[in-house]
Amino acid sequence: EDVVSFAADFGIRVVVEVDVPGHTYSFCKSHPEVCPTPSCGAQNALAPHTNATFALIEKVFADVADATTDQVMHLGGDEVQYACWNGSAAIRKWITREYGADVDWSRPCRNDGVAWNGTAFVNATTGTASCVFDRVFQDFILKAHAIAARLGRTAIGWHEIWRHLGARLPKSTIIHFWLGGGEGLFDMLDATSNGYRAVWSVAR
Repeated sequence: EDVVSFAADFGIRVVVEVDVPGHTYSFCKSHPEVCPTPSCGAQNALAPHTNATFALIEKVFADVADATTDQVMHLGGDEVQYACWNGSAAIRKWITREYGADVDWSRPCRNDGVAWNGTAFVNATTGTASCVFDRVFQDFILKAHAIAARLGRTAIGWHEIWRHLGARLPKSTIIHFWLGGGEGLFDMLDATSNGYRAVWSVAR
């Protein structure tokens, strides 16, 4: 609250990022019940199969909302690795039960982004990763964004959420583009042409 107050004197907005489901190794230390396996380490992604995960992030989001005044809350969503989900027998069992006929463990995970063929975007607005873990990731992001909405906050998320969810994201979502190169620009143009707001912060 002191930071928010100090920043306001200089016309600066404070937007806090609570990155989910990746970059969450610290949660394994404080709340092991939301960690897929104790050995996940830096590859940790929060366990998607337990209500404890979403109860915890709702509490964290609520604490951030109480301590800040900006209506935008950054929910991260970048650099999520599926190794920990794949390494948990409980999560694989839950995925098989939850997603049923859609489960094909032989399908590789890819995320090629949006490409320009000279006249139109290819794979625009659909997301391009092709394995069952991507379905889990997409649904996790949508649940997290719904929690932020219940708290009266507009969600902003990193570049990857557009690549994976595209127009499945709520129209209120702000996409924070950070991946460089032509594909990054194409992704941003794709998002804005579909009515989404964007932040561009590419350093290369």
